[in-house]
Amino acid sequence: FLRTVSVWPGWMRRCRVWLDVGDREAGSRAGSIATRRRCRRLAGLFARHGMRARRDFAYTEVPEAGHNEAAWGARFDRVLKFLFAG
Repeated sequence: FLRTVSVWPGWMRRCRVWLDVGDREAGSRAGSIATRRRCRRLAGLFARHGMRARRDFAYTEVPEAGHNEAAWGARFDRVLKFLFAG
């Protein structure tokens, strides 16, 4: 996906994107650090291609959050509000 964003960024002008990552995403500390690094890189690509933070995309790092339904559910109301705000 990171490569696609760099090569074909045109789709970004037509949508909003919510991107978040927990600091317990992967099965190991090293894996979680790598996952956060990739998410930060993706958020940076969004900004470099003209998307505005908090308007066109949201990026959040969630302390103590894992990669599971309970973690997603805890913040899903914010996702919906952001994606469907008028």
